[in-house]
Parts: sequence; C-alpha cells; structure tokens
Amino acid sequence: MFGIGTGELLLILVIAVLVVGPERMVQFAGQLGRWLAQFRQTTESVTKEFKEAFSLEAEEQSENEA
Repeated sequence: MFGIGTGELLLILVIAVLVVGPERMVQFAGQLGRWLAQFRQTTESVTKEFKEAFSLEAEEQSENEA
C-alpha cells in the first residue's frame, strides 16, 4: 500500500492518535474513509472520461484515413 511498511503505518497511527486524540479517532477515521471513497470515485470517473475521449479520437482518425 503506497510503499508503506508496517513500522511506518504504526508510526502514522500513533501520530494521528496524538494529534486527533483517541476520543475523536473514530470520527476522524470515518471522515477519512468517506474522503477516500469520493477520491476513488472521482479518479475512476476522470479515467473513464479520458478513455472515452481518446477512443472517440482514435475512431475519428481511422475514419479520416480510410
């Protein structure tokens, strides 16, 4: 996952608990999960649009060459 090992992941978790606080950690994790889901959805949408645009462009070029 992003080239992060177990030690680094634990360090990030400890820092997050210190910064956010243990009582707000669950709320923070939920917000992070929603943000990641929205980010993934957006990147998939952009990728799909690029693929569609490039395939249409390739079709137009092949029709023009024929």
